[in-house]
Amino acid sequence: MRLSLNPLMVLAAIVVTTASGCESNIPTKKISANDGNTTTVNATTAPAQGLPMLATYCDKSGSESDREIEAAAPDITRSLASNARKISGVEVVRFADGNSSIWAAPTKNFYWGSPPTLKEFDPDLEHAPNEAKMFTRKREEYINQKREAFNSAATKSENDYKSTVDYELTQLRSYLVEKPTAKAQCTRFRSLAQRIEREGLDHNLVITDGWNDCPEERGGKMTPVKVKGKIGIVLVTRQNDGSKDDQDFLRRESFLHQIFPDAKIFPSFQAAKAVEAALE
Repeated sequence: MRLSLNPLMVLAAIVVTTASGCESNIPTKKISANDGNTTTVNATTAPAQGLPMLATYCDKSGSESDREIEAAAPDITRSLASNARKISGVEVVRFADGNSSIWAAPTKNFYWGSPPTLKEFDPDLEHAPNEAKMFTRKREEYINQKREAFNSAATKSENDYKSTVDYELTQLRSYLVEKPTAKAQCTRFRSLAQRIEREGLDHNLVITDGWNDCPEERGGKMTPVKVKGKIGIVLVTRQNDGSKDDQDFLRRESFLHQIFPDAKIFPSFQAAKAVEAALE
């Protein structure tokens, strides 16, 4: 006799979804410092339809303290690891690197994509073997097999995502501490502000010593820039700063507030807070 069964809905098959609702796998191609990729990214890994990226502008003028940036980099990447599910990755622009124009500075992408999400799971009894439809024990065995496969896929997807995040953040940490190509003649913060304004991204992080040594900016009042999104600034000291320069550190903080009135500025020992401010 054929048994009449009620439909059973349990857990579901796993898929990876982007923020736009499109389904895709976690990208296998990694965009990292070692790949040599710049603003042009592979279509399968482009962040256009996913979560937003964190735009990071890193001062490479040569006046900033390398030691301090090296000390802050682990705090920055740890904070990013804690907040990785809010964004799909980090894009980095090195500014004041030699005498290169800010408008020619390429973007380096560290992309991990959207985190895996689960849909409600149906063991699909409609397409189950006939014996699973007819006999309770066989049906239970079938459902248990489906659940085991689901759990295994869910664990693998989550582990793959975490591995991708860890890999990209390791590459990012190394990239942040790379030395300048050449020392800049001076650092044009007005140009930096104009590029941030032009890009108009939701989340922005700036790492700089705030040393405004260009004659046209030194001592003058800067026109403020209205950044579309949030902006956090990690303010580091200069290479040779000592206790005699403590007040100048505060002057440079005030200077940055002139340009970015809505920014939240933190010294390097609070670099993690700058990341959190950028991701609010």
